[in-house]
Amino acid sequence: MDWGTWLKSTLDGSADVTDDVPTEFIFGAGAVEKVPAHFPFIEIKVGSANRGPFPGAVERVSTIWVHDEPGDYSLIDAVIENVKTALSGVQREAGTGEEGGVCCRWIGDSQELADDGYHTITRNTSFQLNGKDWDA
Repeated sequence: MDWGTWLKSTLDGSADVTDDVPTEFIFGAGAVEKVPAHFPFIEIKVGSANRGPFPGAVERVSTIWVHDEPGDYSLIDAVIENVKTALSGVQREAGTGEEGGVCCRWIGDSQELADDGYHTITRNTSFQLNGKDWDA
């Protein structure tokens, strides 16, 4: 299962998210070659897979980073709330091309941060993704 693609397509399909961040400014990890021309922008990062929390399942943690121009965090905060609404508790049913589906559970948000590489302010929100372990 391509977790990053699933996350991006889910965020792309949320009008609340794309009202502030157009789909072309929602990026997978490593896809940002230079600071985008649009603020805010989103970077999706997916962690390594772990077996569990029950037999036949796999778990990953994904972190969604929201970047904006330095100043006020209020737009970042609003985007994070919309990301949480779009992803929290989402389940894809079996029979939709990916048997076993995905369950997405919100874990928490970061503090207010600065990114010296992009010269932005940023915060992130993290999710636990559970799905079928194809190697079980």
